[in-house]
Amino acid sequence: MKKKLLLRLSLLISILIIIGGLISSPYLYFDNERWLPHDNINQQHLDLLKSEFESNNDLIIGFRLKDSFFKPNTIRLFKELATSFEKIDHINHIRSPLEATVVHSYGDSLYTETYQQALDEKRFTLNQFKQNLISSDYYGQYISKDYKTAIFILKINDKSDGLNHFRKKQVVNAVTAILSKKAPQRDYFFVGNGYLTYHMDSSTRKNIFYLVPIVFVMVLLTLRISLQSWLKTCIIGLAMTVSLLQVVIWLTALSFPLTIINVSIPILILVIAIADSIHILNRWEHLYRSNPNKKNPNTMNTILLETFKQTWLPCLITTLTTSIGFGCFVLSNILPLHQFGIASFLIILSAYVIIMGTTIGLIGLFEKSLGNSIIQNTTLKQLNKTNTFWLGTQLYQWVKQYPKKILYSSLLMGLILGLGLLMSFTQTNFIDVFYKKSSKIQQDFAYVDNQLSGTGSIDILLTNQPETYKQIDKFEETQHVIAKITQHPKILNSQTYLNPVSMIHRVFNINNTKLPTSEEELAQELMFLEFSRSDQKNDVLSNYVNFDYSMNRFRIQTKNISSQYINELIRYINNQLKDLSESNIIITGQHVLSHVLSHQVLQTQWITICATFIIVWILFICLFGIRLGSIGMIPNIVPMLMTLGLISWLQIPFDFATVLIASIALGLCVDDSIHFLHYYHHNKKKYGNKEKAIKETILILEKPLVMTSILLTIGFGVFIFSDLVILIKLGAFTLYAITLAYLADMLTLPAALWLWDKEKK
Repeated sequence: MKKKLLLRLSLLISILIIIGGLISSPYLYFDNERWLPHDNINQQHLDLLKSEFESNNDLIIGFRLKDSFFKPNTIRLFKELATSFEKIDHINHIRSPLEATVVHSYGDSLYTETYQQALDEKRFTLNQFKQNLISSDYYGQYISKDYKTAIFILKINDKSDGLNHFRKKQVVNAVTAILSKKAPQRDYFFVGNGYLTYHMDSSTRKNIFYLVPIVFVMVLLTLRISLQSWLKTCIIGLAMTVSLLQVVIWLTALSFPLTIINVSIPILILVIAIADSIHILNRWEHLYRSNPNKKNPNTMNTILLETFKQTWLPCLITTLTTSIGFGCFVLSNILPLHQFGIASFLIILSAYVIIMGTTIGLIGLFEKSLGNSIIQNTTLKQLNKTNTFWLGTQLYQWVKQYPKKILYSSLLMGLILGLGLLMSFTQTNFIDVFYKKSSKIQQDFAYVDNQLSGTGSIDILLTNQPETYKQIDKFEETQHVIAKITQHPKILNSQTYLNPVSMIHRVFNINNTKLPTSEEELAQELMFLEFSRSDQKNDVLSNYVNFDYSMNRFRIQTKNISSQYINELIRYINNQLKDLSESNIIITGQHVLSHVLSHQVLQTQWITICATFIIVWILFICLFGIRLGSIGMIPNIVPMLMTLGLISWLQIPFDFATVLIASIALGLCVDDSIHFLHYYHHNKKKYGNKEKAIKETILILEKPLVMTSILLTIGFGVFIFSDLVILIKLGAFTLYAITLAYLADMLTLPAALWLWDKEKK
């Protein structure tokens, strides 16, 4: 009765999880926009920039023109497109060569209006428009120096309601529809920070939707070939399905988006479900083969119960170590990694219950069918011949003959490769981290970098008392500081409130100077510019000073540059600003976010590794004692050092992917080490002989470890075929780590036990 109740309960829970996962799936969303938590000072600076001036949530539409932009047909097209774009929901305002602001005199009057308005009202001819535009600050920003590249900048509404990803998707879809209708023959492209995060969301969606099904099918086919049983394959397949669907339930319940970071969670859960299910099936089959009374129902119940007793603890320990390893990411200040830590910890723990219940329940339900496919009354000697690969015997022979060479060469290789960590460096520039150099988005951003004023930016905010930046001394100080900063070769352009003031100063033409030189001149020109101010923050002043003139913004533009150059540039800017008398100086913006994440990546790397290592070591000591537990850490340290060290030796930067690689390498090694130590400890007590214990442990674990290694290779190896660099690196180095983990647990660990685990006399 208890057995039937357990089976029914297991199946009921599985069905409820499948239904819950299917119901929850529509509520999953993809969002790669926010990388720092709200209480982080750097995120607060970004929020301040957005609230006082404008966010960088923009969609830039670039046109590669065959002829000059200053052709009537092109002007007409841009006017029609601007009219259509203005009707799109969630667009704050639009900028383009036609929407740029101009201050000019016409007759006896001065006008502050857009170029489009000046053309419509016949205050500008097409030639005057051209001459005025190319002498303005917009030349090189909105239109290239050869007039053959022009852009629209669409500012998308940016709110802290968690719905920005939906707004960007709607805007991009609407813009694409308009362009396909009004400019089908034009050569256009998309760039901008808003488009970059939208593209990252789309790439995340695409990769998870085609990678997970591919992995699922490939794993099932591999299981069928290796197990030679559809029934066993279906048992593992159902455990995988239920485990996968509970990922959807947890992410929905936690209100966590799917990001480019946690896209690996479904694959991770798939391989965990496979590994544990294979170990459970393998243990049941081993016990079934070695039991002479298979036809007795009570014996079958005993075998199932004994399988549960022998597998629940090692599977629980591997679950705990894996969940702790990934859960340590909760210590990270990088929000997607922090969320990854919480989600993976809860998902892996609940997966343990699901996998144990589903696998044990299905074995009990189909034990007769499973038993009929197994050879009865097999002795241990026959078992070693029929149920193991040739590799197990060969590995044992190597361990027996060359334990010192195996152990010390492994330690030496780990040390040599580990020294490469001294050369490690980071890369957190999103475009370089996520996209191949040959990708269209890389090429489009590079095109804008070369033709216009660059796609990278740093924002400097100076805060002081109200009315401060109306004073001529502060105005002149701004001139002096920006002149020093822009001497850096990486800076392509700078924007401050000097730009709109110089625009009106040229019209006033006072003393033939480029900028005002007295308090009265500055006050007069600022007052004129203030006539265009509004709550929409889209006038010529709102980008650079706030309403009460207590905050002054410098916008520095560069190409898309790597983290190394960003760090150098920020140090340079800090040095140039050190003599300013402002009460507060804030450096923020897109490049600063990359700079902050660069430091956080390394910090996260070492914190998670150290925390995981210490916790796992303590757990090993509690389970196996100080000597055995410490020996068991050797095959976990060596593969991790060899993996991270190789990354450094190859001069591959550390980024969001390499942080995960280290934890995956450690997690995989720890799981196999626990299974090995568990069976070794059991067999040593059984035989009272270290040599026999090592031999039988290798022979018992050889098949499940080979199978799980192959399936892990399939699971993570499919990332190599992704179009995202971060996932390609994750797949390639995880394959390397899986290979090292297998060799470490089947060669290094038994060699260490052979040499260092003393037998009691």
